[in-house]
Amino acid sequence: MLGVFGLLLTTMLAGPLPGALAPAAAAPFPEPAEFVNVAIDSVSPSAVTTSSPTTVTVRGTLNNVGDRPVTDLVMRVQRGERVASGPELRTSLIRDPAQYETATRFTQVGTKLDPGQSRPFSLTVPLTGNAATPGLGVDSPGVYPILVNLNGTPDYGTPARLDDSRTQLTVLGLPPDRARAQASTLADASAPPGTQPSGADGSVAPTVSSPAQLTLMWPLAAPGQLAPGITGGGDEPVRLVSDDLATSLRPGGRLNGLLTTLDDATASPDAPLTRSACLAIDPDLLVTVQAMTSGYEVSRDPTDPRSATREGTGTAAAQDWLQRLRTTASRLCVVALPFAQADLDTVARVNDPELTRTAVRSPADIVDTILGVTSTRGLAVPVSGALDDTAARLLTNSDIGHALVASTAVAREQVAANGQYRTSTLAVQTYDPAVTTALAGMGAAPSTPAVTADDQRFDLDTESQVSRRAAATAALSYAAISPTGDATTQRTGGEPDNPTVGRSELIMPPAVWSASADDARAVLSTTSLLLDSGLAAPRPLGDVNSELDQAGVSGALRVPLDTTLGLTALDADTTMLLSRSAGLIFQLEASMVARSDLAISPRTYVAPLDEDLIRAMRSAPVDSTSDRRAVVATAVARVRAVDKTLDRMRDAVSILDPGGRYTLASERSPLLLVVRNDLPLPIRVRLDTAAPQNLDIGDIGVVEIPPRGTRQIQLPTQAKSSATMTVNIALVTSSGVAMGSPIDLSVHSNAYGKALFIITICAGVALVLLAGRRLWHRFRGEPDPADLDRPEPDERERLMADSRYLHQQDLTAPPRSGSTGDD
Repeated sequence: MLGVFGLLLTTMLAGPLPGALAPAAAAPFPEPAEFVNVAIDSVSPSAVTTSSPTTVTVRGTLNNVGDRPVTDLVMRVQRGERVASGPELRTSLIRDPAQYETATRFTQVGTKLDPGQSRPFSLTVPLTGNAATPGLGVDSPGVYPILVNLNGTPDYGTPARLDDSRTQLTVLGLPPDRARAQASTLADASAPPGTQPSGADGSVAPTVSSPAQLTLMWPLAAPGQLAPGITGGGDEPVRLVSDDLATSLRPGGRLNGLLTTLDDATASPDAPLTRSACLAIDPDLLVTVQAMTSGYEVSRDPTDPRSATREGTGTAAAQDWLQRLRTTASRLCVVALPFAQADLDTVARVNDPELTRTAVRSPADIVDTILGVTSTRGLAVPVSGALDDTAARLLTNSDIGHALVASTAVAREQVAANGQYRTSTLAVQTYDPAVTTALAGMGAAPSTPAVTADDQRFDLDTESQVSRRAAATAALSYAAISPTGDATTQRTGGEPDNPTVGRSELIMPPAVWSASADDARAVLSTTSLLLDSGLAAPRPLGDVNSELDQAGVSGALRVPLDTTLGLTALDADTTMLLSRSAGLIFQLEASMVARSDLAISPRTYVAPLDEDLIRAMRSAPVDSTSDRRAVVATAVARVRAVDKTLDRMRDAVSILDPGGRYTLASERSPLLLVVRNDLPLPIRVRLDTAAPQNLDIGDIGVVEIPPRGTRQIQLPTQAKSSATMTVNIALVTSSGVAMGSPIDLSVHSNAYGKALFIITICAGVALVLLAGRRLWHRFRGEPDPADLDRPEPDERERLMADSRYLHQQDLTAPPRSGSTGDD
């Protein structure tokens, strides 16, 4: 067993070791260390300039992560070829170690490292070097990948390469060098274009005659934190899904660090950095922070709008952060991201007018209202970095004609010097996605944007935060220190088929940027150095937006196939859920009534539900199908929470079931019903009825039910028979949404229907005939046969019939005893 293990380690050997050590072959990068992990803690100088030392010092830490001691620890620094294109900013970090051909000598850094033990290391190597003292061999400005290699001997094993750590070295210029000064007296036709010794001392400065036009986007965004399913404008407290945002806003938090470092770096309104920087703000973040300033609660079950809550702790932090943001935004450019970082392709497929308005048209208004600024208008900033034609048409229909997209998301035959292209629907400004990928790798929670090509992806956790920070600042410097060589704006050493952005350098970090305060300071200091040295010139975003009107080079939008962008858009089933919920919200809003005596309007009431659906369409970085499943699950959970609220809204308006048996007093007696409305707004409804043929129920049309009240409704009816019937009555809004639960009434009618009608007609006919017969006999002076059986009247009856006085006396008082009636 040990022999096999020793053989395996022997096959891993790469490069000569001091003394008797044999070459060791590296395992593919990035492979987690099995025995000892190498972590870079600092690279000094962070950027080499003409005034820097002639050496580079790399400090770091060795950690024994295995189960056995490791001895004979030796290290060296290796350098790869200078980065020659944007993609190489990433691919150079995943090359085989053998491709880091320039190497310094091994240095002993320890005799033994036990399991769990850590030890610092420090390597100082010449920047250029010579035959006697090999160095990194850097002879011109540029971005260089470097590798710190560790070899050693694990217990029970043989000498082997144990681990390496990689980053990039930024060389803005070279310090004085005697050997180079002597060589510079001879013309060197092979010197890289645009670089030359700057003086007799052998220092080398980069070309500053064509500075990169630099625009720095500074995103402030966070995943949606408002709990879903909460309506607006009422007395319900603000609910958040967690208190993570409070942590981020406090000192030491992510958002606090991003704002504080930018505020400090742009304190001077006229500084080049201030003119270059532009805040890219998610309006959903502003809405959430503003809501937090008045107090809020944290839901214990984010998927249930009615779950128990606990008090939030970030009110003071939200107030302070928002006030500082207003101050910073007052002197900087500001542009709004899509609401809640919505994926514009998904928004276009859902194709709901209100969601489109919320996601695309309203963000700038929200930002301006909350911050008191005038943001850049007519410019879309897709979070994913790419757009399809459907999303582009959506933007155009929303009066947005410009967009910022990754250079790989534009197909073009001719390269634009300013990185701007005219597509069929939009004018777009491109940026290098490799720089975005490098910036996304910063911080304690690094990520890989969906627009990153597959061959540029690797496990970011294999490198330390300092390594990733150095790689990010080097990527940021690349466009400025690698001048274009000809009219095609091809980078020096770059390949013609690589998408380029010309001399434009639009720096676009990911929307939810995990950079720490130290990372942010490194980015800002590097940007300031580029601007102050003349390698770059400020290009305000407002100028970019204006120049896009004159974009003349043709291009076509595309979604790169070698990325995970296809996984960011939601699937058809989830999109259908979103469309259904959005349609129901629209219908309910359409049936509600706005009144001047009420504090809220229908739009205010349902707007948070629309925003919840937008949050479900967030464009999140997706690396795999498991990430996609997580994104879809989060989206579905939000939609279901909204659906629960919509169900409660529908149940809040209903018919009060009278129960028992309802008896109609007559055939036209109305049905009396009571409709209850527990919503805070009036709502228009109508009744849908289903009754037997023997009962006609009239249509009363649309009626308005007052807020948090009831209304009695008389439903006209006409019974055609005397029977007990069942009537089904449902409540429907004026826009067609079924409300509450239908009720079944047992109705008893006392009407006799057709039989009674026929009997009445027959009786009437008989009465007319009998009356006619009597009149006929009277006119002829004949007695009516019906009177033949009656007795003849006596004298008194005749007298009473002829005398009105006697008739009245008879009616008013009976005759006295003994009276004969002849007095």
